[in-house]
Amino acid sequence: MATPPSQAKTKSSQAKTKKRRPAADDPPTPGSNDPLLAELRETTTQRLAALLASNTNLLSDLGRLNTSGVDTGTVFGRALKRARGLETLVPPPPPPPEHRPRPVKCAASLHTSVIVDGAAVAFGFEPCGGDWRSPGHVPSQLPRIGTARDVAVACGWGFTVVVDAFGVARAGGRLPGLAPGSSLRPLLPKVRVLAVSAGAAHVLFCVEIK
Repeated sequence: MATPPSQAKTKSSQAKTKKRRPAADDPPTPGSNDPLLAELRETTTQRLAALLASNTNLLSDLGRLNTSGVDTGTVFGRALKRARGLETLVPPPPPPPEHRPRPVKCAASLHTSVIVDGAAVAFGFEPCGGDWRSPGHVPSQLPRIGTARDVAVACGWGFTVVVDAFGVARAGGRLPGLAPGSSLRPLLPKVRVLAVSAGAAHVLFCVEIK
């Protein structure tokens, strides 16, 4: 038997009434019933707003995320976890090439020598052969042969070895045949040096064999 229209409407309204929860059953917002938590929430919101206002770049990035449909609440949640050490940090993207640190060839013993813009610079005890009792000094560029750029350097106990882009090695200091002081003399004539390393009283070359 078909249900009269009036009874059908009554059942439909009763079903809707059952599905709708009373307002009193809605879960309260955390902190809404606690005046201390409510005050802390408001104070924290004001402090975050002040921090964002002082960081225009971060504020702009959050605005872009928000307009793109990204839930910024999730972003804040992840940031909070990372700040508290509860989430593994993701390494940041590498900086652009113009901001990346340049690799610098360097070596150290009783003195230190580095390659800066194609030139060997040394500082510390006499860079090319003074003994440990020699006074230290400020960085100074070591003498060059021609216009070739220096590409490698090695330091030993009171001596320095430099190799330029043509593979010419020159050295100075407390090694047999070398004079102490800031002068450098060529080593291994007619041999192209590819790499150099030094110990306390020896030098190791990697050379090109034709």
